[in-house]
Amino acid sequence: MNNSGAIMAGVLIFVVLIVLFTIVFSIMCLWKIYEKAGEPGWKCLVPIYNTWTLYKFIKMPVVVFWIALASSILQNIFSSTITVNGEIYYQSITSLGPVGTICAIISLIIYVMVSYKLSLAFGKGIGYTILLIFIIGYPMLAFGSAQYQYNSINDNDYGNSHFNDNNDDEFQMIDEN
Repeated sequence: MNNSGAIMAGVLIFVVLIVLFTIVFSIMCLWKIYEKAGEPGWKCLVPIYNTWTLYKFIKMPVVVFWIALASSILQNIFSSTITVNGEIYYQSITSLGPVGTICAIISLIIYVMVSYKLSLAFGKGIGYTILLIFIIGYPMLAFGSAQYQYNSINDNDYGNSHFNDNNDDEFQMIDEN
């Protein structure tokens, strides 16, 4: 192995370690936030269910969950890779077409809404919302003194969630009749 190969191997190992640290630290932050909200921490590990649980404890309307899920699926469909003559090309946000671009914008808007509702759920304001938008707020929320304010949130002020609030883990259908 020549000198440049050793340098590249070292850089690769460093990058992999940074990525692993970031993943583990993110899981620790989300785990702690879920526990502060009265939910088992393991729920942050299950794809889709983690979002459902988050929306439940921040009192986000159920319809927003379904819009976010549909938007995410459509965005992934419209942002797939293209293979031409064995070459892999990735579509960028500008080449997604109108559907993919609209889905990306919807996802961004929902992310800002979730950040705001999460900051409200922990008794924080717009400053924490901005920190959450830029990811910095998650460790501050997880390991700081912020307490979950479930009892002080009024559904009429922040939207009726239509989530089942009796602390069981089952999804329940709402009977409109």
